[in-house]
Amino acid sequence: MAAGAALCLAIALTGALLLGRRITRPMSQLAAEAPNMGRGAPQPPVRSAIRELDALARALTQASETIRARDRELHERAAELQRADLHKTQFLATLSHELRNPLAPIANGLALLDRQQGEAAAQTRAMMHRQMTHLRRMIDDLLDVSRIDRGKLDLRRDRIAIHAVLASAIETVKPSMDAKSQRLVVRYAPEPLFVDGDSVRLSQVLSNILHNASKFTPNGGLIELASAGEAGEAVIRVTDTGVGFEPGDAERVFEMFVQLDSARGQVTGGLGLGLTLARSFVAMHGGRIEAASEGIGRGAKFTVRLPLAGAAGPGAALAHEPTNRATARRRIMVVDDNADAADSLAVLLRLEGMDARACYGPEQALELAPQFKPDVAFIDLSMPGMSGVELGRKLRAQAGERRLVLVALTGMGQKSDIEETRAAGFEAHLTKPAASEAILRIAAELTDNVVAFSPDSITRK
Repeated sequence: MAAGAALCLAIALTGALLLGRRITRPMSQLAAEAPNMGRGAPQPPVRSAIRELDALARALTQASETIRARDRELHERAAELQRADLHKTQFLATLSHELRNPLAPIANGLALLDRQQGEAAAQTRAMMHRQMTHLRRMIDDLLDVSRIDRGKLDLRRDRIAIHAVLASAIETVKPSMDAKSQRLVVRYAPEPLFVDGDSVRLSQVLSNILHNASKFTPNGGLIELASAGEAGEAVIRVTDTGVGFEPGDAERVFEMFVQLDSARGQVTGGLGLGLTLARSFVAMHGGRIEAASEGIGRGAKFTVRLPLAGAAGPGAALAHEPTNRATARRRIMVVDDNADAADSLAVLLRLEGMDARACYGPEQALELAPQFKPDVAFIDLSMPGMSGVELGRKLRAQAGERRLVLVALTGMGQKSDIEETRAAGFEAHLTKPAASEAILRIAAELTDNVVAFSPDSITRK
């Protein structure tokens, strides 16, 4: 009886072990594959003679396939979004470039009209200047957004004085404030404040904020601009008596293309990019910008905070004064497939006492250059048949030992375009519509060897 009992117990234990292995083995396999399933890896089939375990294994395998299918869908959507974002930035860059071309002859025409007299002509010129400035601002905003999206926008840092940044911004926005009879009160910090930054971009930040304040402040309203040094920061505050916004919208005002309900119908024009760019530029300088309002109709306050730099050393801030020297009769060649742009610029240069000739393509320029012997050539980069860069190389080869200044005058203002023209030997790169003062300054100073390569600006060596 004892032997029989022991045999029965042994048989029972053996059966229990075998049954346990049939349960634990597939469970262990499922547990080992679970992390792989979470990572989207293929789930190998796990078989079990136990119906419940087999059903669990099939369910997990199906779940793994569902996860993998969803991952594939998400990856495809991400790729589509990346392509759409790329197309968007390319569209913005192309749009900015194409819109600059018609602006160039308009700007040249305005410069010509400025030399005419009469009240009606003055009013027409003022209107055209305002509208062209508005269009130029929108184009520049679009181009800057495109550059920021692609990480192509660089800062040209220097030690700059805050009061100079404020003065530049005020000069930019003052005409729009005067048109609405708005009063601007400026309070400068009692001590000099210096920051390490890009003066052009910081001026753009302040002019965008001031322009925004002017847009949403009614005629005769008050705008206050103040600077101060606080806790190692340069603090700039812009306060207005405009339409304001709900306190909960303080972050939304910086979003791209946003027009708050409280602002709709107050003004026309604008793309809703000014404050977006302002926040991006301030962040690139290691600072921050904040918006605040107590509600609709109670005005708004914008505060910019930038890290302070040490005191400026001798010669840190150099003023770039325009030249007043009389211009010699220099030979200028303008090459642009846009006939209106080429002709209007040539007329403007001739009014300044220069011998200017217009060419409407690379072939015509190469034919004219040996006889005309230009001192400077303003060249559009994007022309059919031959690029402006290639044309510049050929003109420089034709000139031989004779000095020839090459200036790119184009709607293409990306960093890669500027680097390409610099590598090709161009002395300056101006984006359309370039200010007539910059164009005339290059032409006036070319024989004094003071022109240095710089996009959209001329600096002394």
